[in-house]
Amino acid sequence: MEEKMKKKFCICLILFIFVLYPLSANAAEPYQIIGSNCYCPDPIDTIYVNVGPSEKDNNRYASIKNKNLSFNINFFEFDKIIAQAAKKHNVNFLLIKAIIKVESNFNPGAISGKGAKGLMQIMPSNYDSLDINNPFDPTENIMGGTKYLKLLLIKFGKLELALAAYNAGPNETIKYEGIPPFSETKIYVKKVKKLYNIFTLSEKLSIESKRTKGGVK
Repeated sequence: MEEKMKKKFCICLILFIFVLYPLSANAAEPYQIIGSNCYCPDPIDTIYVNVGPSEKDNNRYASIKNKNLSFNINFFEFDKIIAQAAKKHNVNFLLIKAIIKVESNFNPGAISGKGAKGLMQIMPSNYDSLDINNPFDPTENIMGGTKYLKLLLIKFGKLELALAAYNAGPNETIKYEGIPPFSETKIYVKKVKKLYNIFTLSEKLSIESKRTKGGVK
């Protein structure tokens, strides 16, 4: 039953993403369901390398340096870790998931052109303060990334500014007294917010559907 609900949620979510949330102008491929997995286009600014917490994960997540390459992901694979991080740092579960989707497309071996690594694309300069030893370890990366996000939410007080700081850095956000005038940052903030809203709506629809079928009105 749980697996069926996950599939229904994923299908509902992908329909919303396909209609309302194209990842980029180059994302011509539609989102598809393959078994219980979601098949989604990669972020356009991320490359993937053969690294990770284990050889099995290395082989699974490794890919060539092709910015338009698509790969098979399990949309729910890191939910347990995300839930733990959300509870520990009091950050919305779906917000964390939206950031991971935009940052790395759920690939723990992701490395950006600027050197940010892992699921939440953490820069090496932040590893120590976020207690990260291996940025490719999903637990360390999500816990550290969520801790950083929480600090930004407290510091800036608004979701838009916290997201801008996550992308462009706190100093740039302070310097411009708002979202920095960088196209990448502006697009990033819009993507995460839109995806967060889509996730939230999809979850509500899934819960409502479950209640209706269960005879609860």
